[in-house]
Amino acid sequence: MKTCVVTFLLPLLICACSFSQNLTPTTNDYRGQSKIDFKRDLTTPSLRLIGHWKSKVGDNLYYSAIDSSQGIGSYFLVQPNGNVAHYQYSIVSEMSNGEQVKVKLLNSDDWSRVETYYISKDGKRMIIETVLLGFEVSATLEYIDSKTTPE
Repeated sequence: MKTCVVTFLLPLLICACSFSQNLTPTTNDYRGQSKIDFKRDLTTPSLRLIGHWKSKVGDNLYYSAIDSSQGIGSYFLVQPNGNVAHYQYSIVSEMSNGEQVKVKLLNSDDWSRVETYYISKDGKRMIIETVLLGFEVSATLEYIDSKTTPE
């Protein structure tokens, strides 16, 4: 039994160790769905954005890393009622040493909207400011984990 456990766990341990060496997100990196939340790169607001966030009203937001060849990442919004919206996003601008990043949300219907995100330097809190139907609105979100897509 001990040999079986060691034989099974050793490859997982080796895989986890080699994975943890690359702490910076890569293109199409969906490994973030692991139950283990590896250390995030918190150096810029756009890197702090990557992962799973939750609003006070129960919306879950998932942001992937930006594909460097296209300049676009994936964004999922999962509402408490189960509705799921999938968008793409790009970075319009950011204050690299600060907390602000402007993000352009895009969908397949040629619709887009620019939102301003303020992401705390510790990566635990985000405030989103946007305009919806002519009204300025904001939401506060909390970082949950490194998942970049809904389960």
